[in-house]
Amino acid sequence: MKVLIIDDEQMILSLAERILKREGYEVITADSGGAGIEVFKNQSDTIDCLLLDLTLDDMHGFDVLREVRSIKPSIACIISSGQGIEGIDFPAELRKRTTFLEKPYRSKQLTAMIEELLAVSS
Repeated sequence: MKVLIIDDEQMILSLAERILKREGYEVITADSGGAGIEVFKNQSDTIDCLLLDLTLDDMHGFDVLREVRSIKPSIACIISSGQGIEGIDFPAELRKRTTFLEKPYRSKQLTAMIEELLAVSS
């Protein structure tokens, strides 16, 4: 299974990458929304899941997800943010095969969520 992590915070990007690699996932990283979209365009057929920061420096996470889903509508996605989901206006069209993970998260939370999301998506 291959996961694309898109986060503009280098510490979180590196930590999530280490966690997922330790659990046996193949991982690709991008440090901006634009870079993540480009990576996805080039490797969409091999990427199974996104771990996507909600608030990136260059664009909003929902815009990244819309762009990615225009390429591969079935992609599973975990939206991650330091703000709780209560304050987020989560667009209805993006909710399918998408879940939310509040930062900071534990490694077991992340891996369990990916396993659950991929089990439902397959």
